[in-house]
Amino acid sequence: MTGPDLPPPYPQQPQQPQSRGVPAWQSQVPPAPQRRRGRLVLVAVVVLLGLVGGGILAWTQLRGDEGGVVYAGGSELRAPGAVGSDPERAWEAEVSGQPYVLDSGDGRVVLLEEEAVVALSLEDGSEEWETELGEVGIGPRFLVAPGEGFAIPDRDLQRTRWISFDDGAVAWEVDGRVVAVDGGTAVVRPEGSDELEVVDALTGEERWAFPQEQSYGVAIAGDVLVTADVDGVTVRGYDVEDGAELWTTELDDVGRVVAADGVAAVVGGDGVTALRTSDGDEVWQSDAVDVTRVAPDRLAVLDDRGTLTLVDPEGEMASVELETTTPAIGAVSGGEVDGEWLVSAVGGQGQVLLDEDLDEVADAFAGFAGGGYYTRDREDLSFHEGIGDDPAWTAAVPGARFLVDGGILTFDEDGDDDVLVLYR
Repeated sequence: MTGPDLPPPYPQQPQQPQSRGVPAWQSQVPPAPQRRRGRLVLVAVVVLLGLVGGGILAWTQLRGDEGGVVYAGGSELRAPGAVGSDPERAWEAEVSGQPYVLDSGDGRVVLLEEEAVVALSLEDGSEEWETELGEVGIGPRFLVAPGEGFAIPDRDLQRTRWISFDDGAVAWEVDGRVVAVDGGTAVVRPEGSDELEVVDALTGEERWAFPQEQSYGVAIAGDVLVTADVDGVTVRGYDVEDGAELWTTELDDVGRVVAADGVAAVVGGDGVTALRTSDGDEVWQSDAVDVTRVAPDRLAVLDDRGTLTLVDPEGEMASVELETTTPAIGAVSGGEVDGEWLVSAVGGQGQVLLDEDLDEVADAFAGFAGGGYYTRDREDLSFHEGIGDDPAWTAAVPGARFLVDGGILTFDEDGDDDVLVLYR
């Protein structure tokens, strides 16, 4: 896998398998429930150990019928349907340790436990299926195709299995690792091969391949696959469907690549260089080294001084100095509310919500859902239907951890991490 392992609390390797960690806020939102082969996105599922980031709740958000699109960890996801009124305790279920929520929808929630993956009914918490995984090691890296399935490597990262959310069956296996995935396309580094293969992400079927020396950094930007060569200077753009080379660009230093539709950021020792993916032309440059996707055609760049900048295919959109001594790209996410793309980041005393001009909309931000957003004050959770709206409701949700489709998952308020509780 490209790039180094990143320690918690802020994992941040967009479009690549990610280590488990605990960001100040993280959103995972699978697409809507229809069974189609739509965009496949990377989801870095995180364990949530309590209140972090100055008291702002950590969230995992999962797909719903009416939620808007959000971005977290560089991936395009779909927010859950919001809880329509004051949530109340609906059911509880015993689990193995603190699980990771992989997916929610089609009436179920899928949990990754220590050595198994389990599906529970959202209606009553009963078990629908369970698949034993065996040892996957500490902090395994895995990819999720919301509503479809997920890929998880074995302990030594030499073999990957794809497990279906429908029934828990292993759909396909591969000797090797996945280094990028988006839009139903995955890039696989086969064990012992001198090429990387571009494959169908749901079936593992190969489409085309390219040499290992062009794989220092890899990302998919819509219909363009962007690679950085191991020579440290060359960046290439390929047609993601047939492998036709579209352009090459030389930079002073190249490494990790992060992409959105129409724009790719190449991270090197000298900083971030943004390229327009239609022709490879440079549109912006910074000495920052942290970047993530926050909108369909938009990247957010954060430097160590706390300056947050939005960049699109035309260059810089807006910039703001965050009031924080601990800038963290893993806490930067984006979502659409009232037809406008908003950005969440750590600032001041916690997580703040900013508009596309990077003016503050709300503080104590807790997550996107149902085309609106949540804020929290200690144990009280509030839902706002539009930008700047007063809360539609406010309710106490003890120990809240994950947003799921039309509900909120918590661990038992008595501190029992083996008991999962749903509020709706």
